[in-house]
Amino acid sequence: MTVPVRRTAPTKQPPTATPVPADDQKCSSPPPPTPTGQVAAHYVIEAFRPWSLSPTLCTSALGAAVAWRSEGMFSLPVFLLQLAVCAALQSVANLLNTYFDHKKGFDTREHNADPTLVEDRLTVIQVLILMAGSWLVSGIAGVQLARLAPPGVDPLTLLLFIVGGAFIASIYSAPPGLKYIGLGDVGVFAAWSLQALFSFFVQTGKLSLLPFWRALPLVLHTVAILHANNTRDIKNDLNAGGRTLAAVVGLDASVWLYKALVIVPYGLAMIRVLMTNLWYALPLITMPIAKGLVKRFEGRHFKSGVVEDTAKMQLLFGALTCIAEANKPMIPLHALVIVVMKQMAERMVDKQQQ
Repeated sequence: MTVPVRRTAPTKQPPTATPVPADDQKCSSPPPPTPTGQVAAHYVIEAFRPWSLSPTLCTSALGAAVAWRSEGMFSLPVFLLQLAVCAALQSVANLLNTYFDHKKGFDTREHNADPTLVEDRLTVIQVLILMAGSWLVSGIAGVQLARLAPPGVDPLTLLLFIVGGAFIASIYSAPPGLKYIGLGDVGVFAAWSLQALFSFFVQTGKLSLLPFWRALPLVLHTVAILHANNTRDIKNDLNAGGRTLAAVVGLDASVWLYKALVIVPYGLAMIRVLMTNLWYALPLITMPIAKGLVKRFEGRHFKSGVVEDTAKMQLLFGALTCIAEANKPMIPLHALVIVVMKQMAERMVDKQQQ
């Protein structure tokens, strides 16, 4: 038995205003649907976060430049293969971070650093496939690198470098998850320091701390990028149960740490100018950018694009450092000062004798 339903004319409802989310709760609208079985190419590219590869490019280039300057050795095919290995491993790290940030609840529709999974741009399976492809690329590039590297490059040492990089790339987000236990900054410092050593090694076959010291300013700026990101996301990370270094030390200490990570490389560059030659003054051109970033950080303007601008500063600083490293020495500044002082002393002696 059916119950008859009385039809009534629909009544018009007054329009209601749609609430606008607050600035710190901006919701990104879901992407337009794509045909079944198809994935937009730009979503795949964005999943790799190609804009985050600039530190890898700069650090690898600097290691090769140090090899050229100190040993007179450089091979473009070897450099490109080494860069491919490092870029592929960083892509693995990026995809793992996307997966675990989504799984642990760090990325949501309301607040996310990577919308790949939370906005259903790609499925988990597709992200895992991209990850497997990145592992494959790093392996193929590593094999070719072993074939083309100079005779002095020990294959076992080469393998250990690649395995070490792969290990750090994995444990940054995957268990134990350095990022989530306050050791993410340490992991990034170790990874990019290893890159500089690796780049130098595949060109020369030598193990040396020289590329580490030369790359230290670039590595510190790379850590500054991560720290700026984590400082911006302190509240969200704590709500999700994560304990990044920024969350552990607190906002005030994080600001001071960021300032140190940005400023110290310029101090190191100045010391290099005094001890070597004027080419190393090139990176100092970017000091106004660093000054502006520090002011924005001190003003707690974390959501004003400070992370992206820190990455741009690192790219410019790194490129200029590579140019300085690759060029032939000019007159060392300290030697020039000594010559000038010697001439002044000689003139004073001459005047006294007169």
